[in-house]
Order: sequence, then structure tokens, then C-alpha cells
Amino acid sequence: YHVRTYRLRLLSPSGKTAKAALRYLGYDKLPTFLFGSRVLQAALPAEVVGGSVTTVSVKIQNMGSDNWDSMSDLPVFLSYRISRAGIEDPEWKDGYRWPLGRLVPPRGVLSRDLQIRWPQEPGAYRVRIDLILAEVAWFADQTGAPIFEGEVRVISPSIN
Repeated sequence: YHVRTYRLRLLSPSGKTAKAALRYLGYDKLPTFLFGSRVLQAALPAEVVGGSVTTVSVKIQNMGSDNWDSMSDLPVFLSYRISRAGIEDPEWKDGYRWPLGRLVPPRGVLSRDLQIRWPQEPGAYRVRIDLILAEVAWFADQTGAPIFEGEVRVISPSIN
């Protein structure tokens, strides 16, 4: 398995320059050496106000055999997904993807805050905090489970 990244400078029809990156991931299946992780700390609030933003702190250990790095040819980011709770085949809404902030070697630990923007509509929601191999796959898709998952109740803002 190998990775090659080609960076291109393009010229648009209007004459403006643009940049593009083409990532060739090889011809074999995805490498499994990246996807090992263990959550050391993570917690979600039980209840939040619709439309609000909550900061969540996570601490994750790299249990794989390769570095996690947001600046590499196979960049890894921290993100979250939200869906309605109690739905058999939910539609997940992806959150912002945060750079890791530094290289995380095998057995290394990443401590990172992420901000979760909650839906406006009240109800019970499932939240998955996970790592993502950019433009390729969520770690949960490869390991069978996100690094952390929980349920949060979203309430309407009170009107005074």
C-alpha cells in the first residue's frame, strides 16, 4: 500500500489561478495501521439548548502503528456527527473537522477540545465523536465504533 499526492496549479476559464491536490491511495484496500484508537477521556452534556455551541474535551491514544497528522498525505482530523436518536438508519450530519494540532505518534496521546453546534429542533440526538481520514473514511467505518458516542437531549431556548 502506498500514497502519492500530486499538487496542481490550475487556470480557470475566467483566467484566475486555482490549486488542487490529487491523492492517489494505491490499488489495495485501505491501510488498517492508522485506525487504532482508545478514548481516555470524553464526556457529553446530558442536555443542551437548541442552536447553542458546547465545548467538549477529548483525550485519545493512538493505538495504531503509524502517526496521525493533519498535515500528512493521509491527513487525520477530529470531528463529530449528529443524528436523531431512536432512528434505525439515521442520517448523520457531519460537524467541523478540527486539525489535530500536532503529530500524534503510535501510543501517543492527543488532548483536544472541539465545539459541537447543536440542532435548533428539540429532541434526543445521538452524537459520535470520531477521527476521520480526510476524504477517505471515518475511523468508525473501519473499526465498527466511533471513539466516543452518546445521547444528548436538545431543549428549546427559554423565552423571558
